[in-house]
Amino acid sequence: MKRNSASINGIHISYVDSIVGSKTIVIFHGFLFSAHLYLCLAQQLIDKGFRVIIPDLPGHGQSEPMDPNISLTDMADHMFELIETLVGSEQKVTIIGHSMGGLVGFYFAQRHAKRINRLVLLNSSGLAYINRNVFGWLFAAATKTVRGYKTPVTVLKIFYEVAKNVLQHPQYLLRTAHVVINTLVWPENLLCQVSVFCASDDDFYPWQTVDVYMKVVVQNQSHDWPVLNPSHVVETLNDYL
Repeated sequence: MKRNSASINGIHISYVDSIVGSKTIVIFHGFLFSAHLYLCLAQQLIDKGFRVIIPDLPGHGQSEPMDPNISLTDMADHMFELIETLVGSEQKVTIIGHSMGGLVGFYFAQRHAKRINRLVLLNSSGLAYINRNVFGWLFAAATKTVRGYKTPVTVLKIFYEVAKNVLQHPQYLLRTAHVVINTLVWPENLLCQVSVFCASDDDFYPWQTVDVYMKVVVQNQSHDWPVLNPSHVVETLNDYL
């Protein structure tokens, strides 16, 4: 995949793009992650003939942060402009959103449904987690999730990516965390197909909280399933892409 960048509404957005493929899949990564952690998933999809684009969401990876008054709506609109730039205004795309990326995907679908074949949500929630202690909740869920990682290499790879993002834009990411945790979505009037996949062992967004759309509960997988087990993800999504 080729790493490139574009100026979207004055913001430097970095992305990776396989360039060719019969249909286009856009992956929106999770909070504190970046495109880099999804390259194995992308390769699995490329091998099936898809074109895959993974942007670094604003303030993550190699992308610049947005205005201090960040909103997921603004983030979705930036992603729309990027996709318009890369694939044109006629071609529809399938969006796969993991965790926070699913929330971005929701707002994208709300505002630009005509550009979407299907919205696929992986371990993403639209429930509002108001009044939670942000750091306490994130630390507890992250600690339990990391304990489930199978190898030290996996832990180091993810920890490095998270630490790099936090050190680059700490205040921006703190604001982003508050936005994500206190966001109430799950609109019921989306004009595109929506598929929801929930890992049975997800400690961030328990599958029992998802009650608006029909969901598939994937057994024996954790919150970071798309990063940890990409081949299983592609096998699971095979009939939905």
